[in-house]
Amino acid sequence: MGTSLTRVFISHAGSDWRISKRLADDLTTLGNHITVDLDGVSVGDDLMRFMNDGIAEADFILILHSRHTTDAMSQNAEIWGALWNEINQSGATCLVVRLDDTPLPPLLGSKKFAQIEEDNEESYARALTQIAERVGGTEHPTQTVSKAFSADGGNPFRRTRAEYFEDDRDLLARTFAPPDQSQLNKLEGIAPCILEGPRGTGKSMLLMSLRGRNYLPSRHERRGLKTFGCYLKLTRGALTNVIDLLDRDGNTEAILTETSSQELFVCIVESMLSEIRFCTKNNILNCSENDQQALCRELSHLFGVPLTSFGFSDLLNGLGSLRRAIAAYLRKRFVYGEASQVPTVMFDADLIGVAIVAIKSHVQDLAEYGFVILLDEYENLYGFQQKIVNGLAKAAAPKFSIKIARKRSTGYPSSTLSGQEWQETHDYSTIDLVYNLAEARQRKAYLNLLERFVDNVVSEEFDGGTTLNSLLPEFDTPEVPEERVLEEVAALSKASIEAFKEWPPEKRREKMTYYKAAAVYRCLQGRQKKRFSGKDELAFVSSGVIRYFQEMLAVGFYLENAGPTAKSPLVISPETQNRAAHLVSSHNLTSLSRNVDGKGEALRYFVLDLGGCLRHKLLKHSSEPEAARVSLRDPEQLADDQMGALRELLDTGVKEGVFELRDGLPGFLPRHADEAQAVEYMICRMFAPVLGISPRARWRTETYCAELLQLVDRGGRLQAVRTIKSRWVRDTNNAQGTLI
Repeated sequence: MGTSLTRVFISHAGSDWRISKRLADDLTTLGNHITVDLDGVSVGDDLMRFMNDGIAEADFILILHSRHTTDAMSQNAEIWGALWNEINQSGATCLVVRLDDTPLPPLLGSKKFAQIEEDNEESYARALTQIAERVGGTEHPTQTVSKAFSADGGNPFRRTRAEYFEDDRDLLARTFAPPDQSQLNKLEGIAPCILEGPRGTGKSMLLMSLRGRNYLPSRHERRGLKTFGCYLKLTRGALTNVIDLLDRDGNTEAILTETSSQELFVCIVESMLSEIRFCTKNNILNCSENDQQALCRELSHLFGVPLTSFGFSDLLNGLGSLRRAIAAYLRKRFVYGEASQVPTVMFDADLIGVAIVAIKSHVQDLAEYGFVILLDEYENLYGFQQKIVNGLAKAAAPKFSIKIARKRSTGYPSSTLSGQEWQETHDYSTIDLVYNLAEARQRKAYLNLLERFVDNVVSEEFDGGTTLNSLLPEFDTPEVPEERVLEEVAALSKASIEAFKEWPPEKRREKMTYYKAAAVYRCLQGRQKKRFSGKDELAFVSSGVIRYFQEMLAVGFYLENAGPTAKSPLVISPETQNRAAHLVSSHNLTSLSRNVDGKGEALRYFVLDLGGCLRHKLLKHSSEPEAARVSLRDPEQLADDQMGALRELLDTGVKEGVFELRDGLPGFLPRHADEAQAVEYMICRMFAPVLGISPRARWRTETYCAELLQLVDRGGRLQAVRTIKSRWVRDTNNAQGTLI
């Protein structure tokens, strides 16, 4: 059970709801990859349907038995239904937790698992640990994923971050450039461009592939491309951030932005010279001692940095002192309110251009190279700092170019400090690093990238002709017997199996295309997890995010543990691929809590609840089951103050890649001219295995801001989930869409 999300249904008498709620909260927190449905219905709910669905969809039924159970009619119905489901249909495992010494019925005697004594915290803690270990399994996804990426494990697929390639710069440069020539031209051209995508899409890797130390050894000159890049990571603390402590007026803001722009420009020049020094020391560039001294003497005069000796290290020390003086002024002036002298600095885009001309005249190897400033993690900057970067990028060409990596969001400013707008197409281009796998050209480009990744990475450490196809064989047996699938498709088509078989072949094929995936999920319900294998299926589940695909390969290699030799081709069996897909899916869902500052835990609960509602629709809706596209019918309501929590959660989800919100994929046209255009959010396919939903999104699910807001309220989540499940299954207004 530990390779996927474990669903626990807690059955309890009404009088025992407090202990049930406590167990539900603690199991979800402790287990991380455990989701819990509490028994409990409100007036108007379909009691029998709620119990039947809860039992059918669960992996474990936790039966809380007490003196109140005897007279609890609904709980007794659940108990006997759960026992029958376990015995006759290999359904969810029943575990009895005794809350007192009330005798157990004979059929429950063998199911006794734990005991909680009233007002005894030690017994509660002991029982909670027992339950968590049993339902959570011994294999925690995050622990397994961490082991797979161990540096000493010999795993060729462990390199999922740019930093892991510093020991093999040529491999980095060859492996993570976009395979699409039009994208490559954007990346290596003089015009500014933005690399955009959530965590794990290779933004840093692509920037670093242009870095001087990585790019020059890869000999891209054979394509006539000569680029020298310097890299600057804009993490919190890289620049002095005082904006939160500042009560600004117009004059104060002008001083702050001007001084902060000087600080950024000094950091860029430092990065440029540091890259040249590294390449010179490692014999990537030739620069004699005389040329180095002449260059540093010219730059020290240009920057106004007095030096007693002239070398790259001396000049970098001088620039470092200047940067620290600027930072000290900002802190004294704007944080502590002290009078302080403004450092005399005259850095701007023109000065950077003049410095580049000087560098080219003294470092002959770079005489014909274009200089590129690579700025990573733009989203960490405050708005006024982003305006500084926008202005620099607008003024850079043709003296130098700027490439920016940032997470996708709608909240970035397009203005500059001069008041001019920094406009896409006119001033810069965008490279979207999330491949749209519904589009044939992008799907082909993504598979080409994956094939090259496997070829380059594996060839570094193994021989034997491993290819993406040979590495990832598919299952050679059907997941569900064909006759059983036909029966389920016939039922979804509102026909008997006999009538279905009499239909014309074209009509049968059409219904199989529409309903086969949903039918498989329904056949597997309560018996086994949906399985995933083969390059096409794993690529699709990765949702066009290369890190997810890499993680599945790394975990699969680790789990296979076949000990391949240097001359053996690598193969990850279909069974292991499937296990890896579920582990990586669960790991990425549970890790939201620690990877997303401030909103991670709330986002995880939101995705769990949303996924639970969509899974219910997949298993129960009579005509539109595969509906992981959530179509927000009233997106204009997100601007209301009362929707603040929902708005922040959706924005964070898009930025972190939890939800896909694509240009060109809006909702269907509104029914009336005065209605707002719907906005569609699709849960990232990588979460499909752990949530038990289909990675395809054939239909949309209509919803409203007020409905989703109920899921944000931790106290009302359970009731909201029940209400939404009921409505989404009853709703017949969701029009058919296309496979995406």
